[in-house]
Amino acid sequence: MPGAPVRDMAPLMRRLVLLLSVVAAFGFAAPPTSSFAAHSYVPHTPGTKLIDNYVPVAEDDPTKATQLRMQAEYPKAPVDGRFPTLLVYQGYSHKLGPTNAFRTWATKQGYAVMVVSVRGAGCSGGSYDFLSEQEAADGEDVINWITRQKWSNGKVALIGDSYAGLEQLPVAARRPQGLVAIAPGQPVADLYRDVAYPGGISNTFLGAGFSADVHVDLYPEAPHESLAVTPVPDATVDDNKPQCLQNQTAAPGSLTGTAAGLFAAHRWDDGEIHKRAPGRNITNINVPTFTVVGWQDETVGSRAIVELPKVSGPFHAVLSNGGHGWSAGVWYATRAQKRLQEFLDFYVRGIDNGFGTRSPIEVWWESERGADPDGPNGPDTEIVPRWTSDLPRMPAPQDRETTFFLSAKGELSPGLGSGGPDQYEYVGGTGQYHREPVGTPVGSTPPEWSDPPAPGKSLVYTSPPLEKDLVVLGSASLDVWLDSTATDTDLQAVLTEVRPDQADAGEQLQEMYVQAGWLRASHRTLDGNQSIPTRPFHTHQFKDTKMLTPLKPELMRVEIRPFGHVFRAGSRLRLSIEAPPAKTGNWTFESLPGPALNRVYHDLARPSALRLATLPGHTAPKDKGYPACGTVIRQPCRATTVPTGGQASP
Repeated sequence: MPGAPVRDMAPLMRRLVLLLSVVAAFGFAAPPTSSFAAHSYVPHTPGTKLIDNYVPVAEDDPTKATQLRMQAEYPKAPVDGRFPTLLVYQGYSHKLGPTNAFRTWATKQGYAVMVVSVRGAGCSGGSYDFLSEQEAADGEDVINWITRQKWSNGKVALIGDSYAGLEQLPVAARRPQGLVAIAPGQPVADLYRDVAYPGGISNTFLGAGFSADVHVDLYPEAPHESLAVTPVPDATVDDNKPQCLQNQTAAPGSLTGTAAGLFAAHRWDDGEIHKRAPGRNITNINVPTFTVVGWQDETVGSRAIVELPKVSGPFHAVLSNGGHGWSAGVWYATRAQKRLQEFLDFYVRGIDNGFGTRSPIEVWWESERGADPDGPNGPDTEIVPRWTSDLPRMPAPQDRETTFFLSAKGELSPGLGSGGPDQYEYVGGTGQYHREPVGTPVGSTPPEWSDPPAPGKSLVYTSPPLEKDLVVLGSASLDVWLDSTATDTDLQAVLTEVRPDQADAGEQLQEMYVQAGWLRASHRTLDGNQSIPTRPFHTHQFKDTKMLTPLKPELMRVEIRPFGHVFRAGSRLRLSIEAPPAKTGNWTFESLPGPALNRVYHDLARPSALRLATLPGHTAPKDKGYPACGTVIRQPCRATTVPTGGQASP
């Protein structure tokens, strides 16, 4: 039809304009790519029936029901069979394509698999409203719709990672009838602390990325098998493009309801941002829960493991070093997927596969890249642990506090510290050097941890060589006495392991990245009921704001994100205190104006200390020496620039 292509492009162009406005508003080049974007769309799995249509929600008033875009598959045989459904409910595309490998397994095992875009995302109708109560209510409506279908046996499990992971928590907290299990991978539980404002510091890039991705249908409509059309939405529609375009045209073209808008409008953990926290009602979740958390996840972080064990139902987890998405996310590893499959078979299909007798928590240590099961041209997602530990729960029952004190001459000591304060310069966003690629504008690419620290802009404290392995699992706290010439300042605390020369086969002395944490000093007020020695919990309320009095020392606690790491006997533990870099992973920190001079105290009257949650009695297996530098996922090495004898500032 003449002119149709031009009209078809208009709504998409409107959404692209919105995407660009979001990115421009926060000063970034591009949003993070969804972890689902790595694979192309596969329209059909052999031996299945495909449903490619819309699900009506808000069914209390059918005349105003919103249509959510979906695709689903279920096995063709047996005829008139009824199947449990694995539902991916997310803010991106409705296409089954990104679940290719998993859905092949699922349909062969007798599951139906379904992907649905939330209201206002992709091709779904309605207005997008990030993590709103309406979005959770729609998820419940989708589950109710599934249980009424002729191919459903009435059982539904929510699955998926990232957006599909965090979205499961508020839906499950509503306790929809028919929901029997959830499997949130790489999720967010506390929206403010986990991602929006780590330590009270604005993280603008992630909000922009969330907002940009949902406003575009990531996968173009593709040919699909036609089934007979029936009066109910239980069949393939030959071409859903007109409905998709109508929905996209009707959706509002503004920042209203986006993560970026929410983060920008609510700088404190107030009522609006708090009520959208995925884990706000986590104790209401009474179904079995399975999660995968990567300690160094550069998109959602690792704090979800603080909240997720509070579910009322059975809790299972795989915990490992690692990041986000196909290339670094442990969620996609064969071993983790196998454990997920066993979880689903046990709780959803009722198969006695022994899963119920396994320890619910599996910790992976020093996970590395393994052979890619898909061959040299595959997605390169295989990750394997060097060894694992089984635990009955999280937090681990054996954990205890191990404390190191900051001291003179850059020492990190088991005994109380001494000496006068150490000074460094806060410059905001330039805590590290970064060498731009040739021909690239300065500041256009993020700094990398492998870049050396900027002289005079950090403090470094190093322990003596450890006499035995120190196994850390959980959060950590830097309790630091600090003053500043400014009325506010930002802190980044970084933990590394300084490896002895012989660990690196002739290389320079190397230090390995372990974990980091952040705090804006004016947000230092603690919630005493939720804080523990190894994990501070800040209120992040406007009424609790405490600006600094210049040059007056104040005690503040920096939360270092949960992690698991074995500091080997012979290694040294190192703590760096510096300004957060402008960019780290998929996070961008909003800097305070500078420069300013900060001083850290460590005398007997003002002892600064690093407190770690450790596992006594645990150690690395005797046959597992140091991993080669650069092989441990998301834990790079760099040549140390600080003498191991101790030096306060490089």
